[in-house]
Amino acid sequence: MRSGGSQMCAKGMAVVKCLANAKTEYTTSVQLSALLNVSSRSALRYVQEAQRVSAENGFEIRAHKGRGYTLTVTDQEKFGRFIGEGGDSLPLPSSEKILMKVAALILTYDNIRLDDLAEEFHYSRSSMSRMTASVAKLFKSYGVRLGSRAHAGLTVQGKETAVRNCMCHVFFSGAGLEEAAANMQLSEEQISGARQSIDGFVEQNSLRCTSQSCEQFLKYLFVTVYRIRGGHGIRFDRQAVSLVKAALSSQSSENRGFLFSLLSLFIPNFESAHSVKEEITYLTLIWEQSFFTRSPGKENNPSSAPFFRTLVQNSLENIEEKYGVDLTKDTNLFTGLVDHISSCFGKYLLDLETDNSFLAEARKNYPSAYYYSIELSECIWEQTGIRISNNELGYISLYFASSIERNEKHDKYRVIILCNTAFGTAALLNSRISTQYEEINVVDVCAINDAKRIRSDVDFYITTVPVKQMSLNGKPVLLLSPFLKEDDKKALADMLAKLSQTETIQDICSPERFSIIEKPCKKTELLEMLTDDFVRRGLLTAEEKQAVFDREALVSTEIAENIAMPHCIIQGPSFISFYILRTPVMWGKAKISLLIFGCFHEGDVQIKKLLSQLFAIVSDPRRTANLISSTNYNEFLENLKI
Repeated sequence: MRSGGSQMCAKGMAVVKCLANAKTEYTTSVQLSALLNVSSRSALRYVQEAQRVSAENGFEIRAHKGRGYTLTVTDQEKFGRFIGEGGDSLPLPSSEKILMKVAALILTYDNIRLDDLAEEFHYSRSSMSRMTASVAKLFKSYGVRLGSRAHAGLTVQGKETAVRNCMCHVFFSGAGLEEAAANMQLSEEQISGARQSIDGFVEQNSLRCTSQSCEQFLKYLFVTVYRIRGGHGIRFDRQAVSLVKAALSSQSSENRGFLFSLLSLFIPNFESAHSVKEEITYLTLIWEQSFFTRSPGKENNPSSAPFFRTLVQNSLENIEEKYGVDLTKDTNLFTGLVDHISSCFGKYLLDLETDNSFLAEARKNYPSAYYYSIELSECIWEQTGIRISNNELGYISLYFASSIERNEKHDKYRVIILCNTAFGTAALLNSRISTQYEEINVVDVCAINDAKRIRSDVDFYITTVPVKQMSLNGKPVLLLSPFLKEDDKKALADMLAKLSQTETIQDICSPERFSIIEKPCKKTELLEMLTDDFVRRGLLTAEEKQAVFDREALVSTEIAENIAMPHCIIQGPSFISFYILRTPVMWGKAKISLLIFGCFHEGDVQIKKLLSQLFAIVSDPRRTANLISSTNYNEFLENLKI
């Protein structure tokens, strides 16, 4: 008989360690199978293997009918030596693995009672109730609701596309492709046939794909087959139908024919299914995100190109209006964004998540670019009702980052020349400034009494006629002669020197902009409290307060680990407030301990520089920890110093 941990397989040793470190009195076969990623029958085999060597190694494993297994140490010295010889094998079972098992079982059935779940996993009813609460949170992150019906039990509710996204995550978590497919009652012959068909079509059409994208498509294919067999079909509403047309490529007809034959491998009578057209459309969108490739600049679907151009053009105009940055003339940026959004639109439509290892770096190095990408996502939301994920925003921000790199050398001060009805004086001054000052961009010439036309997205104003107030829209007004004399040149030089002196984060962090919040609260409660205070103090309007919540609903505003920055564009002066949260608050999918609230005046060009300073600070984990641990205003201000 074998003895010693080194002579037993790793999974057998994992069973011993699991039972020895169990936090509950009994450990079920379901829990063991979750750890080992094997069937309950295989888990039993590993238990029996451990039992065979137990007596001579100082422990005993007993089975308790209806409850599970227990391990008792009979000789501490022998058992310690046995565990030591076993070395590091598989990790102990985690609540995450059990959570996924419970979630998978709930997704498998249209309805399942809480008592049946508790019995299946050998949990008490109260323990399973807590577990299903965690499952509900998991489902919510995919836009799926875990509901409950009288006499029926727990039920999964939500858009079919969202349910399938959730299934692809849960069913294949910790399980290989073939194993998960087998659990969905797909035969090896069907799986092999699907792989061969895909390989043939890819080769025939000279498509490029990675093994990862192929595996991803197969996951959605298998889940689609499983759902169709279960009587659950895809439905596109009227708005979605028009968006689908924009998302599909010009080669979609050929792809649809192939995908129909592919589904028929699994469902012989598929042509009689209730939602054949919608299912093929859905799978075509998945396919084209996985396999369809084209050269940059080549339109995905010429008929839908105007739709995407309008989306991008509107977003660039919004950025110019709100941030005072004109990107509308950057043709490389415009073409790149149109190309990217049109090729990824199917992914947006189906809410397919994308991993992005560049997200943190994009936020850190190009904070302005990330905020511009949020403006684009707002345009997409307003036009289509589609939300863009944080990871996808990271990819979009790379296009804006490239534009910033290209145009950084050509940054100019934006100016509007104000005059009376004699526009000749303004024209002369404009000519002289344009000739002598490369760093000044005169964006418009306006009559001084034409208030509606005078924009606020400039650095300062120049007037050729005396005015009572030397400030307009929160920006300085400079009186100059149309002949630009020496005194005028000196005044202009002083203005440019003053504008080049950027405020620091410490300059704007006054005591009234800092607070330590001791009371535990939830995200919505915290935002309500802070925005209500801003409204009472006249810093925000009711409409601007609502804009904070609208933007937060569109995309969660975590900007770094433990830190979030809700923000909005306002008509009043820009300000940034800082709040240390002694009890971390769940913000999106992560907890935060530092809240930075940013309210930016429309067209405030200093904001870009302030954001760069801010992100340089919060992207450093050490400095972030120091900020969060600050005990008073002076200590916080010291930690803010760059």
